[in-house]
Amino acid sequence: MDRRHAARECCLQGDDLRAVPGKGGAGAVDKLVRNHRPQLSEWYDALDHSLESVVQAAPDLPEWAVSVAKGELLDWHRTREYLTSAVLDYHHGDTGSRPETVFGNLRYHFSAGASVELVPGL
Repeated sequence: MDRRHAARECCLQGDDLRAVPGKGGAGAVDKLVRNHRPQLSEWYDALDHSLESVVQAAPDLPEWAVSVAKGELLDWHRTREYLTSAVLDYHHGDTGSRPETVFGNLRYHFSAGASVELVPGL
């Protein structure tokens, strides 16, 4: 099973979580969120491992690796943000629209010492 594809294509929303209690109560909502969280961790760990193997070959990330990492991080961040927003929406109500773009810089640090900025130069 391609878990990254499942995480990427299944961005949970508050309505998704509100539909679950009818099938098992609050415990079912908790189980659904807990099942999505490890997918995000595995996805990030896989990217970290990939970048570690690239950094071992050269101290700086080549441009192609930065480009791949940015694409993965944008999808990962969006999926994580949807999960967080769905939980917030389920427990506390609608918090309004989510931003479509990243207005501030996000920097991710990886275990091999490499870091990637999603919006460099800010």
